Amino acid sequence: MTIEQIGAVCTIIAEYFKKYDIEISRKSAILLYYGIVSNTVNCASSVTTKRDKEMANWLSEKCSEVYKSLVSKIFLEKRKVDLKNLRAIMEVDEKFSLGDDEVIIGQLEIVNAHEFLVMNKNILMIF
Repeated sequence: MTIEQIGAVCTIIAEYFKKYDIEISRKSAILLYYGIVSNTVNCASSVTTKRDKEMANWLSEKCSEVYKSLVSKIFLEKRKVDLKNLRAIMEVDEKFSLGDDEVIIGQLEIVNAHEFLVMNKNILMIF
């Protein structure tokens, strides 16, 4: 088990490929790169580390099919959420009790989150 303060677990996996000079497949490079981008919100999140950025750059050098210009498109696509089933989409297996309330933790990775929240406030407030 590895526990580190880092933006993306994909960073750690990529570091193993690099450290042990293991040839990385095209698919692995693509998945790890976009995993880092997703977890660090395109390396703009406060959880992003220098290591995340270094591994994202290394992976993009390893695979010409990794497009930085595609990142915005990916986050825009993630924004197309079926709000009717939002709770089911975001639920995790763990539920917590907080007094008489049940707390469920979920995550959305989208662009323009504030705009999304304002636009969908009435739907989101029922949860």
